[in-house]
Amino acid sequence: MATGLGTLSQSQAPRVAVIGSGAIGLLVFAKLAQLQQSEARPIFSKLALVCRSEQVAQQIQNKGGIDLINFETGDALGKQSASRACFCALDAPQLQVMSCRDDTAAGIDLALVCVKSYQIESIGSFLRRAFMGSTSPSAAVTFCNGIGHVPRLAALLPRQVAVLPAVTYMAAERLGTNKVQVHGHGATYILGKGNPSQPIMVRDTLKETLAAVAPIPFTSTSASCKRAENRIQDEHVTREQVRTEQFQHLPTESWFSALYRSNGTEERAPAGETRRPSSEKAPATAIGDQRYSPWGQILDLTLEQQRLLDERQGLCAWMNRAGIGPASIGQDERPFVEKLALNCGINPVATLLGVRNGALMRLPEALRLAEMAALEVAELFGMSGPPLLGKLRNVLGATAGNVNSMLADLLRGQPTEVDALNGAVADLMASRGDHRPSVNALLALIIRALTERRQQKLELGDIGGEYPVR
Repeated sequence: MATGLGTLSQSQAPRVAVIGSGAIGLLVFAKLAQLQQSEARPIFSKLALVCRSEQVAQQIQNKGGIDLINFETGDALGKQSASRACFCALDAPQLQVMSCRDDTAAGIDLALVCVKSYQIESIGSFLRRAFMGSTSPSAAVTFCNGIGHVPRLAALLPRQVAVLPAVTYMAAERLGTNKVQVHGHGATYILGKGNPSQPIMVRDTLKETLAAVAPIPFTSTSASCKRAENRIQDEHVTREQVRTEQFQHLPTESWFSALYRSNGTEERAPAGETRRPSSEKAPATAIGDQRYSPWGQILDLTLEQQRLLDERQGLCAWMNRAGIGPASIGQDERPFVEKLALNCGINPVATLLGVRNGALMRLPEALRLAEMAALEVAELFGMSGPPLLGKLRNVLGATAGNVNSMLADLLRGQPTEVDALNGAVADLMASRGDHRPSVNALLALIIRALTERRQQKLELGDIGGEYPVR
């Protein structure tokens, strides 16, 4: 396999690089590689997997491809009743594997950034070199969890590169250097605005972006939860009664709830149709200036950039044809708020307990803690509560056997993305003058403490012998 992306004329097929060899990076690259090999006419003039480590890149090259294990059913304990495996061989001349240290990279049109939020700066030099070799408008799509990474990446790249956030509901777990266990496929959303007549708008700094989010005049989630507990203890009402009453302070028809039916399940379009929400933007009371969000400005894309990303001939079309869709691009910020809330609820609680996602459904107090964290995010953005809780439970069921990325990082002794998730939410609340106790702030502190303990390899030692299990 070759090691350089090379330079190509604008008349040729696009040059695409998947940055990062984690679970999502390997899955996306393998699926796009399979699509490339299945087509009579190549879709990409170059498709590269760019690893942060030279050792990992060499190991994947030596193994000759990527193993994908697709589990069709599973439970909270990770037991699988049916599985289907396939091997994506990297034997086509357009497919490449390289590391970020490769000095021959130049001239890419599209980068799919699949690294951790805290790793953004480590790939900046590579992407800057790669995009410098392109004379046409280019784009970088980030699949990082949390908020704050888009402005940071944009500050590292040439001005002609549009940096757009994306969220995905694909659930995958890396089992080895070149092996990925797929627990479920789901929708992918890219935030962008197609407007060929206008140039790309310049992004603000992270501080300015976060400052643009206006306060929400709703009662705090933590306060409402405290009132709920008092009612349970003093009035002997059931927890379900209180849970229903808990959301009365939230808007009944928020900009987010239009996506759902009253039973909390996502409304699906008829087969063969794409149903878009009637309102694609949050109201001014929730987002302030409607062109801003913690994910950065919604960019006005050039025609060339739009073609790289759209659902007819660009990234969204490739993902849909490769079987990792549905994927779409638009101005709807709701999926981003929703995914942030779900990540802030599920990931730290499952990590704290050291369990797979589905186990939270069998642990009522753990589930309640995850719901409280998610509701805090919902309140921050003016999102309706009950639909989000329905979505949270659906995601737990769909990804029951999955070890979430935060837990996987902790078990490997690596940093987690808690600062881009719960920590960022707590900081955003504080920046708006809300200094009340926060569930997300507490979860962030606990995960940081667990990370410190893991990195320092502190164990129970002799304490365990003093308290035998009876």
